[in-house]
Amino acid sequence: MRQPSGSGWGANALLYSAENITMTIGGNLFIDGGHTPGNWARVQTGDRDGVITLRFPNEQSGGFFVDGFEGKIKHGQDGFFAGVNKPAKLGDTLVLIYGP
Repeated sequence: MRQPSGSGWGANALLYSAENITMTIGGNLFIDGGHTPGNWARVQTGDRDGVITLRFPNEQSGGFFVDGFEGKIKHGQDGFFAGVNKPAKLGDTLVLIYGP
């Protein structure tokens, strides 16, 4: 799954939920902010206590990339966020589940 921002002005990419997000990813998840300054790509909850759960049934570890960096939670304005400007915290607001 690839979630890139666009190359035009204000062409951001946002996967958003007011509370929690749960996704099953069959391969790798790529979140890329694009090449235009100011454009960002995010998976974000509206609630600062919202939980993003990523399930990777075909992986044993890793499986997610932010701006090309495997295992990064955020890079600049790109990545996983709980609330508007609070990066998700691994094991708390970002939960990773591997295997079947």
